Amino acid sequence: MEVISKADAAQKAVSKIMEITEKYPLDAGRSGTGADNAKFGTVNIRGAVSFHQYPCHAQLRESTNKDAVVVYSTWGKRPVSDINYTALRSFFNWIRSDTGPWKAFEGRNVSHVPEGWTRTVDEFIWDYGWVWSDVDKYPSNLQHSFLTASRMAPEWPQLINKWHDWVNKGADKALAFVFLDLFRPHEGNPKYPSWGYTDQSAQGNVKIDLGQWQLNRSNRYDWPLDTCTGTEQYVRNFINGRVEALNKPFAEDNMYRPVNRIFGMNKLDCMDKDAYPSVLFKLYSSKYGPGPEGCNEIVKSKASLTQSEFSYERHWFISESEVLAIIKEESKRLYAPEVPKSNSDLSKAKGISSSLRYRVRDGKGRFLKAS
Repeated sequence: MEVISKADAAQKAVSKIMEITEKYPLDAGRSGTGADNAKFGTVNIRGAVSFHQYPCHAQLRESTNKDAVVVYSTWGKRPVSDINYTALRSFFNWIRSDTGPWKAFEGRNVSHVPEGWTRTVDEFIWDYGWVWSDVDKYPSNLQHSFLTASRMAPEWPQLINKWHDWVNKGADKALAFVFLDLFRPHEGNPKYPSWGYTDQSAQGNVKIDLGQWQLNRSNRYDWPLDTCTGTEQYVRNFINGRVEALNKPFAEDNMYRPVNRIFGMNKLDCMDKDAYPSVLFKLYSSKYGPGPEGCNEIVKSKASLTQSEFSYERHWFISESEVLAIIKEESKRLYAPEVPKSNSDLSKAKGISSSLRYRVRDGKGRFLKAS
């Protein structure tokens, strides 16, 4: 069997990513899960190029992507009518930063570029995306987590605009991202979970009320972390870029699961007392919001909230300014030195050896190999 060199495979991928970026620009108003948000593929050991358009990065697990020596994925920039480009640039810099949640992923600032390219690698990534040939080194689920994060701006442009707004108002970047899914504004039609989409008319003419934000109890589909079924330690791990339970490199196994598990325990019931939304409710519900009677009145006034029985734990409403206040309080609490205990909450995770609980992490947040 004739095989291709990594260098030649990389140049094939570079040509492909430049071609598809120019040939298939993102359309205005076509954001959302499964929409126009991600274009990616691989070059395998025989030189065959795969290409996936629109679906999520889970397509990388298909048989056409086995034996990959190169992975490429576009950095999707929606038209300026969809997203604030100052917010987009800020988000682009944050997910690739040395202090962000994905600092353990070594490919975040790496890409092959065209032969003769005279600008920086950073500029190539901004214009086109990533082309990696070190997929024999990158854990498949860590790589997948970063790729998911990389498409949040084209997939959920309103959320990234709001993230930037909160950061400008003093919110910590990592916690602002976490809280984008911990609280959501009230939607006039819950049949369409549309908060974050570009075109609300495509989702049943949903009216979003940014004056009232409700504690969320279900994880957003396609989000790169499980905010509503993870523990407080899970959130601490995320904001500090600490990862665990990593897979073999993508070149050895192109399966990406478990992906959101890399930040810790994430399979609690959403109403479990140790789930992070429950922790927030316990800490702040007596301080922020109109109280149980006021929230009950809000529920009664919203014809779209059809749950038969009022539950304060599920129907805690607060204002956007209160969301920001909680983020700032949590920033002080969660970034404070932790009380020494196990290195993470692995002690509660099923199927994970107890010997992992006390392993030391390296400077990038990854567990060091046992000696």
